[in-house]
Amino acid sequence: MDGLPANWSVERGCHRGCVASAGYKEVKGVKFKDGVWRGKAQGGNKTWSKLAVGPVNGRVYPADAPSKLNKDEVKAKLAAADYQNVKDVKFDDGLWSAEAKTAQGSDINLLVDPNDGSVVAKSHD
Repeated sequence: MDGLPANWSVERGCHRGCVASAGYKEVKGVKFKDGVWRGKAQGGNKTWSKLAVGPVNGRVYPADAPSKLNKDEVKAKLAAADYQNVKDVKFDDGLWSAEAKTAQGSDINLLVDPNDGSVVAKSHD
């Protein structure tokens, strides 16, 4: 598949097949940003779409896909995962983002799966 960095599968736990399995034929502009791979992909309808790919789970998150969870459900999932003071929860480009504190009190930025509320990526301020 064209357009993917050579180190995509080795360094970040993703594989070229995850994007192809989601129905995309070509990928361009792939960069690791905010803890996920981001780029544009062309599907069978020849339309280019923005997407993100989870670095560990390899899931593809199209930017225009709706979320199965609402804001309150995302907050509840993060609280159940032991994150505290969850705030600034927003759905954008196919993923939920939130700011929180870890159980140890450190500030952390989170990207959250819109389907099951699992944490896709974490970064510290």
